[in-house]
Amino acid sequence: MLLRDPSAGEAEGALSAIRQQVSTDLHPRSERGLVQDYLTKWRAAYDYRGKGSTFDRAQEISSIYEQGAPIASTVDGRFS
Repeated sequence: MLLRDPSAGEAEGALSAIRQQVSTDLHPRSERGLVQDYLTKWRAAYDYRGKGSTFDRAQEISSIYEQGAPIASTVDGRFS
């Protein structure tokens, strides 16, 4: 059986289907990871009041994102 290189359209169609499936699978996980698992921290971040609260809130939210949706290169050093 001879294999042929796919056309640009076929390759893009295959990649598009993979991208769609990955997106579909990751959405519920990322929602759970950023909302449900960190709800207490989100509430704490938005409870800051007074002078300097914007900075404290920004740090707390940044921490939530770092823990709940880490950048791939920080998850496993093999990929960096």
